[in-house]
Amino acid sequence: MRRALVLWCLTSPAWAQQLFIRGPEPEVVRLGGQATITVILDDARGVAELSPPSRVDGLEIVAGSPSSEERQAFVDGRIAARSSLSWQVTVEPRREGVFEIPPLRVEVSGRTLTSAPLRVEAVRDPQGEDHAFVEVTAPRDTYFVEEPIPLTLRFGLDRRFLETSVVPLFGRRMDVPVQLQARWLEQLPGAVSLADESKSRVEGAHLEFALNDSLSVATPAADRTIDGRPFVVFETTKRWLPTRSGDLVIPGPLLRFAFATRFDENFVTGRVPADRHDAFAFGRRLTLHVEPLPEPGRPAGFTGAVGRFTMQASAEPRSLRAGESLKLTLRIEGDGNLAFFEAPGLDSIAGFHVFGRIERTAEAVRTITYDVSPLVTTVREVPSISLAFFDTRDPSGYRTVRTEPIPLDVRGAARDADPKSPGDGPAHATPGVDDIFDIEPVATFSWSGAPRTLTSALLVAGLGAPWILALGLWIWIQMRERERNDPEGVRARAAAATFRMSAGAVGANVAEAYAEFLAARLRCPTASIISPDLRSRLEAAGIPTELAARAAGLCDGLVAARYGSGASALGVESIRRVVDELEAAFQTSKSGR
Repeated sequence: MRRALVLWCLTSPAWAQQLFIRGPEPEVVRLGGQATITVILDDARGVAELSPPSRVDGLEIVAGSPSSEERQAFVDGRIAARSSLSWQVTVEPRREGVFEIPPLRVEVSGRTLTSAPLRVEAVRDPQGEDHAFVEVTAPRDTYFVEEPIPLTLRFGLDRRFLETSVVPLFGRRMDVPVQLQARWLEQLPGAVSLADESKSRVEGAHLEFALNDSLSVATPAADRTIDGRPFVVFETTKRWLPTRSGDLVIPGPLLRFAFATRFDENFVTGRVPADRHDAFAFGRRLTLHVEPLPEPGRPAGFTGAVGRFTMQASAEPRSLRAGESLKLTLRIEGDGNLAFFEAPGLDSIAGFHVFGRIERTAEAVRTITYDVSPLVTTVREVPSISLAFFDTRDPSGYRTVRTEPIPLDVRGAARDADPKSPGDGPAHATPGVDDIFDIEPVATFSWSGAPRTLTSALLVAGLGAPWILALGLWIWIQMRERERNDPEGVRARAAAATFRMSAGAVGANVAEAYAEFLAARLRCPTASIISPDLRSRLEAAGIPTELAARAAGLCDGLVAARYGSGASALGVESIRRVVDELEAAFQTSKSGR
């Protein structure tokens, strides 16, 4: 994966300059309020200009003047100065509704960098902050560049309100009936996401809730008392690695939930809400300061390790001939940017040749295996190897750890076995024979007993056949891997059949089956189907306007019937016909391919 990323960076002409978008903040705006979008051009070289934002009916969009900032950043494992350019764009809704903001564009040095479309929602009365809260917190206010930052999203609901008034969100039952919106979890300018280990670390209860447009799990936290009322609290944590100095801004999260004030008793489904209200709770933004790594005391061999680490070394075999390979393994453990700094280089170790290395990183452990060869018999040991790092918990700053030397027994090359052996001088390793490359040595094959009358065509065929077979196997594996890594595609193709099976079952919930069909075909969570922009999303997926309007209207009617504020006039057969029309339209559109 790392090699693929490096190749992409080297082949992409714009890899060094990236466009980041922060916001809209908040995503749901009280009518009369404003949302802010921050456009950030990282590595701002050349002349850059933000194109005027497109007009959107019902929105007032104003772009401010650019501001520049110089920051310390890590580039290829080295500290460098990087500049960034940013623009503030304010958005003020003039009416209620959900608005789509077309992509924002920045012209820089003859190229155009484009953002994804953005959405903002305007509501008149959020009416939720008396019953819920949401916040994002970090252990400290100040960190260093490349020091991991755990950010905790925490939300709570009034216990009595949760037990008596909160209803399933979007018609779907979850352990915690809320949707938490925090788009910075997908992209946070100035930081990279570390591997999400939260699920593997969850001990005990973990509860399902909606996070952005997918499902996630939260763990129960200690209850909190606010104004004399007990609140049930849940939290989830994600770690980020700041890649440059300056302020790291985490936009305020948003908590969405639904409640009812009147309920009816249904013989089949039990307690059913007679009315439904959408409610919101707004969290505050969090601003952290990221300090540059200090210059004083920085070792010459420092390659960007930040945290606290230990290192051990091992070698195998320890008895070998000059020119043969051995595996030298470094095991680095600790808490910090474990996978992001440059591994210790061994090119400067006298008497050895380094053929290459492989790496594996697991939780808190990074293992680096070098393929090295002693060149002369005077080598008596693998010398001590050092790793310099910046210890964020040590007032003295930089520290260096070293491995213990490893004794070796290096004998002269076997002249009797190989008359061309250079003796005690530099030997030549043969890949796959005495050069390890992390595979078992393969048996050698001699051509001495083979017929010497092979034709060139037969020789080419013999040499090419294994490569052709390998290519065919690689193509087959790629096809299987592509299918395995695209479960949404499989889900979309099976959507209609799944609907027919679900809708045909005894006591089937046709409304839920219909919503799941739409979600599968639009490749999104079922929870996000019940949305004012469903019609436009269907049209964007290639569904004709008239059919998209009918499909969205049917969804609204089914939801209204479910919550007791109306009833759908369509029977099951009518719904099936709409699904059949939609399926045919999806099949002929890009979404069905």
